[in-house]
Amino acid sequence: MTTGTDAAWKKEAQKTETRVGRPFVSNVIDATRETPDGPIPVTVYRPINEVADDLRAATGGEPRVAMGIPFALAGGGKSLRWLEKPDSMFAWMHESVAVRWAR
Repeated sequence: MTTGTDAAWKKEAQKTETRVGRPFVSNVIDATRETPDGPIPVTVYRPINEVADDLRAATGGEPRVAMGIPFALAGGGKSLRWLEKPDSMFAWMHESVAVRWAR
């Protein structure tokens, strides 16, 4: 059995937000798995829709999508920043929130 609850995720997020002073978004939860030899640490991947919901909540609804391409508002809302490639999306995420991302 693996234990790592939504409550544990929220606790980790709150600690990180307090430490770094900005919202925290991660695609994983640290959990433990019970084995005959005792508990072992495991990494549990979160569903992408949960990660996306957390990101939108932390950034006021961004990224948004137009013509199938994600974008964020820039320049005080006067221009668009297109996030067409993974590199541009992750760069924007790191500028906007504290990110922990595991492959």
